Order: sequence, then C-alpha cells, then structure tokens
Amino acid sequence: MAGMPDNNSVARLRLKAQAWPHLMREMRMDAELEKQLKEKIGESFEEAVDGKIEEFGGLVSRASALRLLCKENGIGIERKIRLAQARETALPFSFEAKIDRIFPLQAYEGRNSVSLRVHLSDRGGEGTLVLWNERAKEASAELSIGDNVECTGAYFRNGEISIGSTGTIKKMGGLPVRKVGSLSYGPCSVEGIVGKIEVNSGGEGAGGAAGSFELCEGEKCTSVRLMQRQEDAPKKGERLLLQNVFFKAGEIYFDRSSRMARKGHVDEKAGNVESAGLSGSAVNFSVGGKEFAVTLQEALVLLKIRGVPEGVKPETLIGIKLQKAIGRGAKYDAEKGIVSIDVD
Repeated sequence: MAGMPDNNSVARLRLKAQAWPHLMREMRMDAELEKQLKEKIGESFEEAVDGKIEEFGGLVSRASALRLLCKENGIGIERKIRLAQARETALPFSFEAKIDRIFPLQAYEGRNSVSLRVHLSDRGGEGTLVLWNERAKEASAELSIGDNVECTGAYFRNGEISIGSTGTIKKMGGLPVRKVGSLSYGPCSVEGIVGKIEVNSGGEGAGGAAGSFELCEGEKCTSVRLMQRQEDAPKKGERLLLQNVFFKAGEIYFDRSSRMARKGHVDEKAGNVESAGLSGSAVNFSVGGKEFAVTLQEALVLLKIRGVPEGVKPETLIGIKLQKAIGRGAKYDAEKGIVSIDVD
C-alpha cells in the first residue's frame, strides 16, 4: 500500500528505538566526564582536547579524546553495562552476570599458557569471558556453574570479554554446595567421594543414563546418573564437586548443563616441594617431609615440560625447571608417589 513503510524501514526504526537509551546514557556520561575534566585542568581544557585529537592524526572523535584525557588525569571512565552492550563499548566496563557454563582449561603447547572460557548471561543478553594463566586456573578451581559474578576492568575484543590486569572477578553467590546427606529436591552443587561405579560411563545405562556411580560422604551414599557420556570417567576414590546438578527421587542427575570439578583423590595429600635435585638418571623430591624419586621421563611430565628440543639433554631442562618447583604446592600419594606439582 502506498505510503506504508516496508519491512526494512520498520526494522531500522526498531533498531534506532532500541539504541536510543544507550546513546542517551553515553551522552550523559560524556557530559559528566567533561565537567570533571574541566575542574581538573581548568582553562586549558579545549586546548588539551584539540591536542589529543591532533596527536592521533584526527582519527579519534572528541568523545574518545575526552576519555583518553580522563584516563591520563586519573578520572575513572569505567561504567557498568549489560552484556548486550559489550560489543558496542570501546572502553573498559564492569558488569554482573550469571555463569551458565565453564569450559575445560585449554593448554597451548609451546606457549606455556592456559585459557579458560566461561559462558555468562544477564537479563539483557549473553557473552563469553576468556581468562588466561593464573587467573584462569584460579577461576577454574573457585567458580561454579550457577554463580553470580561481578567483573570490573573488562573490555571487548575479538568477540569475547577479557579482564584487564587491574580488573577483578568477585563471586556474588550462586547455587549452594550441599553435603551428600543433606540434599533436597531441586538444583544444587554437591561434593563427595566416588564410591561404587554402578554402570561404566562408557556404556548405556538404565533409564536413559549413559552411566552412574555412587557419591559418598562418610557412610552416606547417593546415586549419580550421568545423562551424557563423560570422556574422562570418574574413578573410585576421587573427590568430585558436581556443579549445577538436580536432585530428585533420591538421585542426583548430571546433564549437559552440569560440570564435574575434580578435587583430587581421597588417598592424595598436599604439601610443598621442600627440595629437588638430579641424581644420575633419577630426580629426587622432598614433599611434605617425605622423599620421592622419579625417572627423568616422569619428571618431564610433572614439571610440565612438553618437549625436548633436538640437541638438548632432558637433564638440562629439568634442572632449570626444578628451581621454579621449590616452594610450589604438590600432591602425593603414599603408594603412587608424586601426583602433581603446581608449576607453570
């Protein structure tokens, strides 16, 4: 019909309407930053803004120049946003969101680095947070599916959210971690020790489950139904934290939205590496007041040495890494020996 807008025009009008509140917030923030900067640098304000634009060959806007000057003068430019706004924001921001999924730690051979990706959501959208190295290891151990987190010093790059060196991740609460003997109907997280493996998780179990096992704390045990196959099946004696599971009819249901965090083995103990040294074709460690000897090949694995360059002796690389291992945390088993050493 003549005079009626087409579908594309309607879609453009809707996008403008959705963007309007965001633009208004940006304008109010720019006005507030300008006011603070004028108070800070006085009459030289306009000259400073023009100089900053000229410094970048005229390629930055007045708003961007204003925020760069604020950062240089110690005026905070970070603002709290929804995840849906992250893609549009070129400056540091903070946000609150819920953790929906935590992916496994990913190691990069030859780079001695690891990353962790966390899928987040809030009322306005969703996004992926990527963390690196020590921060990734800490988050993998401390964060759980269902947790609410507050992040500061965040920035958007290559389709993902990262946290700057001065940024923070604060846990705001989430699903309670229950004991095996105090479970009640509904979603939760639960920690315990793997008991009897009732059905091998590599086969087909009853009731649509891919496998099942007992999770125990003391003499109290509850059956865990795995609703999907696990690449690394639970082992008897392992201490597990099962996140975002569902308890009903006396059983724990572990599905695709759940996560299995391994906390070591019931027979494992923790201590620090007190001393370490090469002795012929063996490497000697002192951990928790106990002495352990391992082969050179075992030492390469424990020290996370992923490859020995041609022409270099394993002993040379081991000797270098041993110095970094002293004082670091380690796990050991009275029968199996050293299980792991916390080295980069």
